[in-house]
Amino acid sequence: MYALTHRLYTARGWTFEGTRPEAPKFLAIGAPHTSNWDFFGFVAAMAHFDLRANVLIKDSAFVGPVGSFLRRIGAIPVDRTGGHGLVDRTVEAFRRASEMVLVLAPEGTRSRAEHWKSGFHRIARQAEVPLLPAWIDYPTRRIGFAPLMELTSNVQADMDRLREVYQGRIGRHPELMKPIRLASEPTG
Repeated sequence: MYALTHRLYTARGWTFEGTRPEAPKFLAIGAPHTSNWDFFGFVAAMAHFDLRANVLIKDSAFVGPVGSFLRRIGAIPVDRTGGHGLVDRTVEAFRRASEMVLVLAPEGTRSRAEHWKSGFHRIARQAEVPLLPAWIDYPTRRIGFAPLMELTSNVQADMDRLREVYQGRIGRHPELMKPIRLASEPTG
């Protein structure tokens, strides 16, 4: 699946930028997330950099043959209704593993929203793993990995660094792009 997706994206003119992260454990975030196709783009990037990862995907996607397919490629169903301890469970999984790559969309949805979810920051900080900002840019057909980031207790400074990474990256549906900010950050 990974290699096939990579071949298909390359044949369609997509290019990949960045370098393969050398950390044994890290949390990767992929943005902007405005289309189901983003998932396949990030799978192609993982293949390009010879990485295998688990990815958090909403549980409602795990229906019938699609659900079986998603589980085979390492997808983990997530109940997005809240209050289910996802951050704590994910932190514990990182602590137990000697090697682990986990991918999630910090926006939490493809739909238009006013901010990113804060779970990615809490997971990376509590699990003491670096963050890999991965991006997709549809107008230029590029997918890239920024250098690994160590997140700090200064959430505002961390988000400022992420805003720099994602500046100018355009999703498949630009009208659905979310502002790169957390709900706890001031607007403006």
